[in-house]
Amino acid sequence: MPHLDVKEIDNTIRYLEVRVRPALMDQANAPVPPLQFGDLQTYPRPSPAHQAGEAGQADLHAALDSAVACLSFLRKAAEMGQDVPEGLLVPVRPYLDACRNDSAAQDDNEAKPKKKKTKH
Repeated sequence: MPHLDVKEIDNTIRYLEVRVRPALMDQANAPVPPLQFGDLQTYPRPSPAHQAGEAGQADLHAALDSAVACLSFLRKAAEMGQDVPEGLLVPVRPYLDACRNDSAAQDDNEAKPKKKKTKH
């Protein structure tokens, strides 16, 4: 059974709140397409694609809230030094991996020397 690192969990929660949630909110603020007009028996309404997008956005918000709650629970277990069965990590594994990958990409970008601009 894996032993969880409190710092890694904290970093993942921070990543979700500081990087992922704002990106999702930016998508929510995107311009709304005009209503698709119905016929005599229906009323103007958003297109099916727009309705599906709104449902997907709501699902992503719920998934982020759930992931933060699960990570907070797992953090308590990590603080107490308990081993956690791998099955309990399934819902949050993608978020842990995304945070690690994003951190690694940022570290790579910071480690690369910046090119100096030369005047011609």
